[in-house]
Amino acid sequence: MADLCREGVPLSEKDIAQMKNMFTNLPSYQNESISTDDFTNLANGMQWTQSPEQIAAYKVYFDKNFEGRVKLEDFLARIAVMHDTNEFASMLAVQMDKNGDGFISEEEFKDLLEVIIVFDANLPKITYDAFVAEADTNEDGLVSVCELAAWIAKKTKCGH
Repeated sequence: MADLCREGVPLSEKDIAQMKNMFTNLPSYQNESISTDDFTNLANGMQWTQSPEQIAAYKVYFDKNFEGRVKLEDFLARIAVMHDTNEFASMLAVQMDKNGDGFISEEEFKDLLEVIIVFDANLPKITYDAFVAEADTNEDGLVSVCELAAWIAKKTKCGH
């Protein structure tokens, strides 16, 4: 199976089919989803090159944001873009806009940092005000989902 995290190398249809098969054969699979309790089994089965802390962070992310379930559709969408930092950053930015208003609140930003800091230990801890100052490229005092995606892609190799 291909390395999910190789920048610039998309997964083949065969790799995606293998992952879908692995996903659907996990013990907690039902209604097109698995419990986050099976996330470690999924990561291990994929031969994912993430640390145990990173895998645990994904579990926490899904527990907090997706009610403890990983949907097959969401899983396949994520792995399909993991090779492309910009695409992955865009997908993550949209997901972090929990209230759907198109902008990233301080609470949404804090949730984001919990996830991405695990994947890039070199990412400095930053306050929300400093984040807005860096990411708000149109200087309207708000950070849009698009501005967040650009900031994530610039600051980290999230997803890799």
